[in-house]
Amino acid sequence: MKQIIGTAQSSSHVAVIDTLNFSEFIVFSDETGDVGLKSINPKYPFFAINFCICKKADYLKYATKLKELKISYFNSDLFIFHDVEISQKWRKMSSYRFNNNRSRQLLSQMSDEHFLSFIEEFSNILQETKFTQITAIVDKRSIKVDKENSKALKAKQEELYKQTLREGLHGVLKFLKSQGEQDKKTCILFEESGAKESMTIKSIFYDFCAEVSGFTNENVRLEYEVASKQSNNEGLQLADMTAKASVNISSEERQQDRTHEIVKNKLFSHNGSYEGYGLIRVKV
Repeated sequence: MKQIIGTAQSSSHVAVIDTLNFSEFIVFSDETGDVGLKSINPKYPFFAINFCICKKADYLKYATKLKELKISYFNSDLFIFHDVEISQKWRKMSSYRFNNNRSRQLLSQMSDEHFLSFIEEFSNILQETKFTQITAIVDKRSIKVDKENSKALKAKQEELYKQTLREGLHGVLKFLKSQGEQDKKTCILFEESGAKESMTIKSIFYDFCAEVSGFTNENVRLEYEVASKQSNNEGLQLADMTAKASVNISSEERQQDRTHEIVKNKLFSHNGSYEGYGLIRVKV
């Protein structure tokens, strides 16, 4: 076994033991929309699970830049990037008023000029950061179900979530194979969403790994990790801030902006096309 290089006394840099067979990639996942089918929001009839895949070295550079941006504009790195609040601020500018958490308070206090400068710098960070995006997307309007049958409705919603997650994980595996990393341990980080929901995700995740391993006779080495909402993880914020862009790119009805143009260049593609690779349209 290779020895660890450096100790707390001799060096601040500690090498990872190579026999652990870790992948050079780390994956962050977040959702946009919901699986509700009884009443579908006509303005946003989509559900998607987004995966942002970074080389670990690139992720560390991105996380440092994002922390520097937070400290520069908010005087600490505790601000949480969340697409919903930032999009609302973008639409309302100086009239934005939310005071029930610290990040919303900080956004409320920003002048339009300050906010636009902040968005410009964040967009530059997004543009410069090297990552690959894979998003599994469902247009819920295409799903047929008896909405008055509560049992059937619940079963279809569970199927929707399961199929979307599995299709996204297939996409991640396809990317790892393209990089020759499929035999290494790759961590996929999810955000905690309640005990029952997290257990459901974990169950789908490991059932998927077992099924693919049995079908292909390959050992799927994906690892499930979950972070609390209080972790303020920069990778999860990246997945959150880019999820809707993929949905908008997939839909001719959705308006596109600079973020979508940036994300288009991050989507996993093959022979110049991201359809079925970076954008996976799920049929339920």
